[in-house]
Amino acid sequence: MAYIRPAIARFMKKAKRIEAQAGAAAAKYPPYLYTLFYAFSLYLVLPLIDVPLLGLSISAPLFFIIAATVFFRPVKQWFNEYRGLIILSLTIWLAVAFSTIINEMLPGASFNRSGMVSIVQYAYWLLTFVVCAYLFSDQLVQKKVVNFFAYGILILSILRWVEAVVFDRIGAWSNTQFMSQNGYGFQFSIFFPFLIYKVFDPKTNRKGWWVVGVVVALGAIAINGSRGSWVSVALGMLLLLVAFFIIQPKTAVKGFLVLFVVTTIGALVLVVSPRLNSAVISRFETLQTLDEDKSYVVRKVLVQKGLKLFAESPVIGVGSLRFTQEKTSLELPDILSGANIEYIERKESHNSYIQFLAEFGLLGSIPFVLLILSLLINSFIKVQKTMKSGSYLPIVITISFIQMLTHMWVINALTSTLFWAMLGLNAGMSKEEND
Repeated sequence: MAYIRPAIARFMKKAKRIEAQAGAAAAKYPPYLYTLFYAFSLYLVLPLIDVPLLGLSISAPLFFIIAATVFFRPVKQWFNEYRGLIILSLTIWLAVAFSTIINEMLPGASFNRSGMVSIVQYAYWLLTFVVCAYLFSDQLVQKKVVNFFAYGILILSILRWVEAVVFDRIGAWSNTQFMSQNGYGFQFSIFFPFLIYKVFDPKTNRKGWWVVGVVVALGAIAINGSRGSWVSVALGMLLLLVAFFIIQPKTAVKGFLVLFVVTTIGALVLVVSPRLNSAVISRFETLQTLDEDKSYVVRKVLVQKGLKLFAESPVIGVGSLRFTQEKTSLELPDILSGANIEYIERKESHNSYIQFLAEFGLLGSIPFVLLILSLLINSFIKVQKTMKSGSYLPIVITISFIQMLTHMWVINALTSTLFWAMLGLNAGMSKEEND
C-alpha cells in the first residue's frame, strides 16, 4: 500500500502534464499567423525595404493581420493574464493623447498635424507591445524568433562589411547606403546578443561557424563607428560575463576563451588593414575628448533643452512631437559659439528619455518608467530561476533589453515599432507559458 499511493500520484501528475501539453498543442493559431509573425520579426532586424509606392514600413501591414487574428480569433482568454501590461499601456496612451490634445488647445499654439497623427501611432505601438508579449510567451515561437534574430543580425553585419569593402563606407560620417550609421548601430546594440546565444546554446550545431559570425558582427560594429553601440555592447557583454561568473563559473571561463579568440582575430584584421585601423582608432580616441566633439556637445545642448521644456510644463509636457517646434533659452558652450541656434532647436533630442519627459511630462513618464522597471525586475527574476538549469535564452533577451535601453540615451527610438516589439519580447519571456 505504501508503494501504491506514490505510484498513483506520479501517474496522475504525468496524466495532467500530457493533458496540458495536448491542450497547448490544440490551442494554436492558423499557420499563416506564425509565418507572418516570423516575417515581421525578421523585418525588425532587416528593415531595408518599404511597401512599394506608399513608402510605409512592411511591418505595419504584417502586424495588422497578426493583431486582427489574435483579437478576433483568440485561442485562449488572455486578458486577465496580461491585465497589468494592458493597463500600463492604456495609461501611457491616454497620457500621450491628453497631453497632445491639451497642448493643441492652448492659446497661440500652432496646429501640429504630426502630433495628432502620433496619437494613432502610439496606439499602434502599444498594441504591438501587448500582442508581441502574448505571442512571444510561447516558448517554441520565442526560440524560432530568436533564431531569425541571429540570422538577421549576421546578414546585417555582412551588409555593413559590403558597404565598407565595396563602397569604402568606413567609420563615422561615411554616408552608408543600406541604413544610416545610427540605424546600423541601434540594430547592433539590440540584436548582437542573439549571436552570442547561438554560441552558448547547447542545442546549436556547428558552433564554430557562429563564433565566426560573432567575429563578423563585432568587426561590423567596430567599422560602423557608432559610439552608442560600442558602449551598449561593451556593457552588455560585461554584464553577461558577470552573470556567468555568479551563476555558472565554468561557462564564464568558456566565455572568456571565446572573447579572447574573437578579440585576437579582430586585432589581426586591424593590423592587416591600415585603413580600418585608422578609422576605428581615430573614432575610439574621440571618447576621450567628447567635450571637443561638436556632435556630442549638440546632444548635450538638446538634453538641456528637454529639461528646460519639462521645467516649463512638468505635468503634461509640451505635447507629442512638439520638441522640435518649441523654443527655450539655451546656453551654448564655446565650441558652438558660431552655430545657428535655430537649426539646433529644430533637431530632435537624440535622447529617448529626455524627449519623452519633455513631451509628456510626469503624466506620461511615470507609467512609462513603471513599465520599464517592472519588465527589468521580472527579467532578473526569470534569469535567476532559469540560468542555473542551463537555460541561456532569458539572460540573452535581458542583455539585449539592457543594451537597447542604454543606446536609447543617445538616440530617439521610442517612436518606432522596433522598440515596442522588443519590449514585448522581454515581457513574453517573463510570462513564458512553458515554465
